[in-house]
Amino acid sequence: MDIKSDALIIAHPLDLNFFLSLLSKPDKKEPLYLAKLFLFPSLTIVGPCLGAPQLILILEKLIKIGIKKILFWGWCGGVDPNLKIGDIILPLEARKNTKIFLPKRNFLNYLIANLPFPYYSGSIFSIENPYELKKETILIYQKFGIMAIDMETATLYEFSVKKEIEVASLLIVSDIFKPDWKEGFTHPSFKDTRKKLAKWLFEKYERKII
Repeated sequence: MDIKSDALIIAHPLDLNFFLSLLSKPDKKEPLYLAKLFLFPSLTIVGPCLGAPQLILILEKLIKIGIKKILFWGWCGGVDPNLKIGDIILPLEARKNTKIFLPKRNFLNYLIANLPFPYYSGSIFSIENPYELKKETILIYQKFGIMAIDMETATLYEFSVKKEIEVASLLIVSDIFKPDWKEGFTHPSFKDTRKKLAKWLFEKYERKII
């Protein structure tokens, strides 16, 4: 298996399918822990991916086959009052339980300098089960400057530290807390941001795909 050093993990199947529709046929495709791995000349694409347990298995495989740089594209729930549906978040740190994970900054710094659209950066909290999240807990998150919640980024950043690889997470706000959860999965801004991000990622990785 001829693996190059970059990988893109796309969390949601709708985003994965749309991104793949922009590409030519992969050199190889194979199953990978309830997801699929798509090999292109210099890029590995994996998805879908839901939650830390599946992500851990995928990361272990990617690291084993020689991946050195990973970008994760997922969705998140916004808890910062300034966030809107469809906003983009580039987490600089991710928290899980009482731990804070800071990834290596080279890849993050590249994204900070090159993202062509507005985005928010800051701290997010990764949880295992969003359905158990209580309003009181969200208010505590807001007090400590947490911008959003997801299920994967803390695990990604933890692996970055343990395995000494470059990672970054790009998250699109799919729902917001004002003062209760408001879903935005069908919101035009959410759909538009997902398409714009997919097209930008295609341009970023085009030379590695063809």
